[in-house]
Amino acid sequence: MKKIIPIIFLLILQFTFTETIKFSTGDWAPYTSNDMKNNGVICQIVKEAYKFENIDVEFEFLPWKRALYSATKNSKKYAGTFPWYSNDERKENFYLSDSLFECKTVFFYLKSENFDWENFYDLKKLRVGGTLGYLYSTDFDNAAKSKVFYLERVPRDEQNFKKLKAKRIDIFPNDILVGYHQIKNLFNKKEIALFTHHPKPIAIENMHILFSKEVRRNKELLEKFNSGLKKLKKTNRYDKILQNAIKN
Repeated sequence: MKKIIPIIFLLILQFTFTETIKFSTGDWAPYTSNDMKNNGVICQIVKEAYKFENIDVEFEFLPWKRALYSATKNSKKYAGTFPWYSNDERKENFYLSDSLFECKTVFFYLKSENFDWENFYDLKKLRVGGTLGYLYSTDFDNAAKSKVFYLERVPRDEQNFKKLKAKRIDIFPNDILVGYHQIKNLFNKKEIALFTHHPKPIAIENMHILFSKEVRRNKELLEKFNSGLKKLKKTNRYDKILQNAIKN
């Protein structure tokens, strides 16, 4: 009997022990935010997915470039970083999780303006706003570099929406959910009603967690996240979290 008790105790510890890991991310409300409930909808999804695997998650909010660099060079502190889209360089250096969500980038404009587009040459006579450091899509960025259209960048998205309202630019690309979240926080109801977006997307990108390949254990953390995400989606909780973000 004395031998059985320690074995039972060890089994209880095994099933109740919860590990804590940390991710670096940046402010991109409503997906990720240091100021929002649950740190934004994607932080909430990451946390709840890992909960199925008995892992607690903490987040550290950094400037985006630093968040990516820290997850590569300081990988003992951070299990990874998110949300990022896939490219060849990231595939080479990181394990990529299953898709966290689909980022849909569109052009925002004023309802009073008659805007339509099929290709980037249609933007030739328009003033296009952009935010410093943002990559909107490979085709968009190449067209801008080739001077197919005029791109005027400023430090923050919010500045572009203010310029759009003041008709100092004609269109502004942004993620559809992020864009409307920013508009809602910047303007009153009457002003919010002035804005719309074009249904044709500039780009649709799947966003992922990046786990540094320099840490052997990260492959296990990747597999646990993917497993937890599948379980979260089966409960329909994943859809509810995203739907709440759209409503709010």
